[in-house]
Amino acid sequence: MSSTLGFLILLANREETEGAWIDFKKPVLADLPVLNVLALSGDQLLALTTCYDETARESLQPFPQMANDRVRAQIDAAVAKAFKLPDFSILRTLLAHEPVVCLNRL
Repeated sequence: MSSTLGFLILLANREETEGAWIDFKKPVLADLPVLNVLALSGDQLLALTTCYDETARESLQPFPQMANDRVRAQIDAAVAKAFKLPDFSILRTLLAHEPVVCLNRL
């Protein structure tokens, strides 16, 4: 869930609230898709565990600063490599400017 794609899944399933808060209902969280690590190939598992080992003790920047977060970029690169996805770093930049994330009005 620390990847941009994981954050996007969470953001898409949030409950609207008043003010600068978001909420997650337990039934919604229970239905979120979760990666089945038992179904990963050896190469996929290696790419993701290597990234975990390299970033586990690092701190992520706050969401409004995610566009320039090197740790989040490293996680996204590992996810893209493991699942043979194109570079999706533009999503991180776009999400950083999303009003719900940066708390700025349109």
